[in-house]
Amino acid sequence: MNSIKALGDELKKVEIGKEQVADQYMPVINDAKFTLLTAIQKETSEQLPEIRSFDDVLIVRERTNRMLNRLGDTSGSHSRVIHSFFGKYAKVLKFQLGLMSKEVKHLNELIEGYTEKTSSFSECKTSISKISMALKESSELARKSEETRNELVMLTTKETEFVKKIDNIHNMESFGQYKKDKEELAKVKNAAESVLSEINAAFSRISRPVSKYTYEVGLDKESNYLVQSVMENSSKLVHDTKVEHLIEILNKVKAAVQQSKISVKNPEKDIENINALIANVHQYIDAYKGHYDKIQILSAKTSPIDAELDKLRGALEQVKSDVRQKESFLNDYTKKVEHAKSTINSELNSITERIDGATGSRIRVTI
Repeated sequence: MNSIKALGDELKKVEIGKEQVADQYMPVINDAKFTLLTAIQKETSEQLPEIRSFDDVLIVRERTNRMLNRLGDTSGSHSRVIHSFFGKYAKVLKFQLGLMSKEVKHLNELIEGYTEKTSSFSECKTSISKISMALKESSELARKSEETRNELVMLTTKETEFVKKIDNIHNMESFGQYKKDKEELAKVKNAAESVLSEINAAFSRISRPVSKYTYEVGLDKESNYLVQSVMENSSKLVHDTKVEHLIEILNKVKAAVQQSKISVKNPEKDIENINALIANVHQYIDAYKGHYDKIQILSAKTSPIDAELDKLRGALEQVKSDVRQKESFLNDYTKKVEHAKSTINSELNSITERIDGATGSRIRVTI
């Protein structure tokens, strides 16, 4: 810049005499000289800043690029005049601008290198943030893991207590009688179900003549409801006191078949089935009620232990479910901690590599 400024001072002293050119060319020559001198004076009048920061470097580059562009454009727009009448100065200016262009190129290389290195440091900050987050997450996971382990200890203790209580019931002297009563209860319930199945089968065998009678002859509302309810649910018969009413209805159906008031495929078989049902209906009821009374007695004897065992087993299953859940949480926490550790190690390696690349110095980063 100082050389170009000195060049401008020398060029300012140069005068083109009238004897050298015709008068009509003098304005063009003076204009070219004035324009070039103005550009040089404007671009060299202010000193470059002392480089104390990276921003100062950028200012230098900006000023230099501006000078190159302005002086290049100015000398280029008046190239013929300047080379014709100020040739020596034009060559010196071109040479100086060439040197400046090389310096700018070198400066750009320095800036790019610096930017690349500082970019690495910025990326290090990002890695540090990731490490901080991973450390915070690890700390939180450690706290949760400790809480979950403590909860697991409590749940395991509860599980042991419930198992012990169930074993205590199994070891009671009365438990043997309880098991026998449960077995007897199951047999009696099966017998009661068999009676209901027989009743259901007996009514199924006479369903066609009963249906024919209902639709062709007709039943009053109460009778129809009684017949339909028993045919749909045989337990209605054994719990309903209107057995004689039902027998009366069955006798009406039988009479209708005998008198051909309703037509069926096999009247003799239907009459036989109706007679069998009428004959056995009290026996069915008595048999079921006998079983039912036994069921009530055996249920009363076994239900207290049933209730206690159900309560304990339900609580035990809930505790086991909670244990499985807590174990699942622990496994999940362990996986997340391992991921956090992997993130920390990966980011530490990245920081080391970036600083090594930027400074050329091997370092060790620790937490």
